[in-house]
Amino acid sequence: MPTYIRLGNLTDQAVRNVQKLGDMIAEARRIFEANGCKLVQAWSTLGAYDFVAVIEGPDDATVMKASALIAKAGNFRAVTLPAVPMADFIASVK
Repeated sequence: MPTYIRLGNLTDQAVRNVQKLGDMIAEARRIFEANGCKLVQAWSTLGAYDFVAVIEGPDDATVMKASALIAKAGNFRAVTLPAVPMADFIASVK
């Protein structure tokens, strides 16, 4: 299954309700899973982004749909990047 990297930030709404962050992440995971995706791992980070996550999904369109549904809740804003294994990239440029 293709892999995606999500770089995200908490919205003001999420910050005001940060004590419910576990529930917000559980809901995002549920939305991903309901759309055939998987939240593989997530980290809280310092700097330009509040979190980094690794997602697996069947295709770009499905991941975009799940991402839009998660954004609709108003807790997270994220940039999602398709991640190509380095070996595949190297093979493609030979």
